Amino acid sequence: MSISNFQEDLFQPSLTEEDDATGFHEPWSPWALVMLSFFFSLASGGTLLAINFNRLGMRRWFYPALALVILVTLGTCGFLFWATTHGLIAPKNRGSASTFRMVTRACHVAIAIGMASMQRRRFRLHQFSGLQTGKLWIPAILASVGSIVANLAVVFVLAVMARVSPSP
Repeated sequence: MSISNFQEDLFQPSLTEEDDATGFHEPWSPWALVMLSFFFSLASGGTLLAINFNRLGMRRWFYPALALVILVTLGTCGFLFWATTHGLIAPKNRGSASTFRMVTRACHVAIAIGMASMQRRRFRLHQFSGLQTGKLWIPAILASVGSIVANLAVVFVLAVMARVSPSP
């Protein structure tokens, strides 16, 4: 690359029409929501990431993001039920259950990171505009409690399935 091409690229505007400083409604930090996904689940952090698309003025991404979160969460539960009924994950075998938890957590966090990276540019624009960031405590607590209740329901169903299913 020659110096003249470098200078031309340097002075090209990098902002687009989508990068206006309007349409914000006190968004949350996307990376705080990734942490919520790590410690609880994609259902909690991912749902708030989907809502954050609206808060960042990126409304067209709300429904696809919410659909992704719902499909991945249901898919994870479905795979867990299938793997348990086919003996791939035994409730009494801590090793198989631990491996499943680690793999699903890694996949869920990767999806949350992808969603947060889509929000990065708009959130940085919001920060540099000097606008107020939304308070995350109450939505995070509600989402976390919802995630805990959903996980307990899944554990209850698996425990019932383990007692009902005939042992080989």
